[in-house]
Amino acid sequence: MRINPSTFSPGEALLWRHGVVEPEFIDLDGIAAAEGAEVRYRALDGCEARLVVFGDRGIISIKPDPKYPGRQRFSLAHELAHWQCDRAVGGALCAADDISPSNTEAKGRESAANNYASQLVLPDYLVAPRAEGLAFTLDAAQELARAFRSSLTAAVLKLLRHTARPAAVACHLADGRCWFRKSRSLPPDAYILGELHYDGPAIKLLYGDEGGRTRPHTEPATRWMSGPSTRGKDVCCQSLKLPDAVLTTLELLR
Repeated sequence: MRINPSTFSPGEALLWRHGVVEPEFIDLDGIAAAEGAEVRYRALDGCEARLVVFGDRGIISIKPDPKYPGRQRFSLAHELAHWQCDRAVGGALCAADDISPSNTEAKGRESAANNYASQLVLPDYLVAPRAEGLAFTLDAAQELARAFRSSLTAAVLKLLRHTARPAAVACHLADGRCWFRKSRSLPPDAYILGELHYDGPAIKLLYGDEGGRTRPHTEPATRWMSGPSTRGKDVCCQSLKLPDAVLTTLELLR
């Protein structure tokens, strides 16, 4: 795949300036230092990450999260985005709800920082050739997550962006769906249902005491979607137990 830097987002352009041509070259701590921001990992109260600005220098503080290193890495990318884009208006104090590749409620600077961070962690110019031909499953997204040292949620959202398949990803809590995203190829009338089906494997994961994930398998599309284009069809789905939710990939089979 030929790389055209003129099409890069700001986050991709930053990586390119620092010579990133493979996922293992994405050293966010080193890039932050080269750009004038020192990174510190320390206990924080009331926030997940923080940027303090001192003139042309910055200090990025990240709450350590050894259990979820991909989430910690996204927090660093988020604060580096603030340093690159928002230092002129001061620092940033970011709660966990502000820092997420799936957060549709973030506004203004936080939303822009999430988008920038997504390109720092999983830049399109490196993801696209690796995503080509991959199935749309959690197992495939896990391959991307390992290669780019990202969270699985960030990887599955990036895979959704690049898949040519009619697909979606959804996250359900005990009280219903909390968010979903659809690929460009999924018919517009396909609506992701708000509740998990009472007889499906996903709901057993949600209310079970153990974690884990299902294997990719086929279910009737009506368990997951509504809309004329979904009638009489199946979906290939795979679900994963998160701490308090279930994350599911869905591909509408033709």
